[in-house]
Amino acid sequence: MLSYEGEQFMGTQQIMEKQGGLPNLTYDSANAIADYQPSINDGIFVLVNGCLFIDGNQEAPLRFTQTFLL
Repeated sequence: MLSYEGEQFMGTQQIMEKQGGLPNLTYDSANAIADYQPSINDGIFVLVNGCLFIDGNQEAPLRFTQTFLL
């Protein structure tokens, strides 16, 4: 099951149809920055900054920051 913006999609076919209808996002890994820090209980805190481009439009990047606790 996939839950996306309040809608639910069940099964492979519905999920693939939803994914196929979304804009084509590309990720610029060359300009991404990742920072790793030790955390409690042998965990790792990861902070990633980068840009996403919709349909390859490099003139209007979507900047993002994402954190992970692994």
